[in-house]
Amino acid sequence: DGTWRLGRAVSSPPRGSDYQALVEKLPRGPPSTCRFRVPSDAEACKAIRTPNSRLHLLRRVAQQVREALTQVFAGVCCQVVCYGSVGLALYDNKGPATGGDGVNHYLTEASDVDLAVCVRNFGEGATHAVIEGLRSFRLSEGVTATASLLRHVPVASQGVDHLSFKVYFPTDAQRARFCTQAVDLDISVASNVGHESHAGPGDPIGALFVRTTEFQRQFFEVRDKLPRAAFDAYIFYLKGFASSTQRESHRLLTSFQAVSLGLFLIRLDGLEKSPTFRAPEAFAFFLRFLCSFFAAEGSPSRKGVHFSSHFIDLSLAQFQPRQESRWATEAYYCRSDVEVAWHRGGRVAEDGWSGPPPWTNVLASVSPARVAERAAQLLAAAEERAQW
Repeated sequence: DGTWRLGRAVSSPPRGSDYQALVEKLPRGPPSTCRFRVPSDAEACKAIRTPNSRLHLLRRVAQQVREALTQVFAGVCCQVVCYGSVGLALYDNKGPATGGDGVNHYLTEASDVDLAVCVRNFGEGATHAVIEGLRSFRLSEGVTATASLLRHVPVASQGVDHLSFKVYFPTDAQRARFCTQAVDLDISVASNVGHESHAGPGDPIGALFVRTTEFQRQFFEVRDKLPRAAFDAYIFYLKGFASSTQRESHRLLTSFQAVSLGLFLIRLDGLEKSPTFRAPEAFAFFLRFLCSFFAAEGSPSRKGVHFSSHFIDLSLAQFQPRQESRWATEAYYCRSDVEVAWHRGGRVAEDGWSGPPPWTNVLASVSPARVAERAAQLLAAAEERAQW
């Protein structure tokens, strides 16, 4: 309807990847006037989706790291939660996978293993114990992997240490067997969070589990309402976009952030009720939304609701007036954050705010202008290829 229409073109990014080739074929007008063939849903999934062997490897790494940590913290209460794309695959048991190979997953070549560890009554040094315990661990019979620490980021406000590892396989034969040099592993460690026997919404890892559960519920609910092939292709477009925003050691937008925003737009616009839902058009709408919502002040791309005045309620699929200024832009799973605040003994007002809320901003790491610029680049590349 033109609400998120791109206002101006910018320089196009380098060509060459399968994902870039797909984006260049995005529809830019009414389907009846399109003069080039838009890729099918199956083609889009095949171009971005990683082989099932990658899923099996990441799942194996997650399982064996969990076993290794259980041994490290033997005798104390230790819980490990797997989330992210691998965690989503572990809970996905509905219908055949894209491609009909019997495995459900939405992994790409950029997917990693995300784990959260909650340790109770261990004392000081839980994070150090995790680092030392993963220097060498058993991956499978006769295969020993090594986890090398890349980054250690303490977050005092959350009581969590974020660890980033690279899991290496020591021999050429093992690297050839797994078809990769290494696997990225991210672990969040929370220790001495209480004396309960199980993690709950009031502690950092329990709060993560609550939010992850809400995300997964939304994901599967939207998928069940749409044509499966079209939904799968849309998710891979979103994940491909996130991968394309890689800048040196970080991404402008993570896969989780991209998919969260993509699901929000479907629910906001009522697209989950559309019997003619098509992935390319939905993804083009997503890019135009990024260009407008994250547009710089005074940009002709800015139309309607803007990140400077509103935050995104991912639970209710609504825009809400901003009440915080610590972040450049904000998005929250408000239903989960209210539950977490209640378990922590916080005051929750009738409108859901407990102000200032100890909520988790999904877009805390996002630079709005840079995300809008990247989205505009891809739309400009599509515009160059279109013949109307």
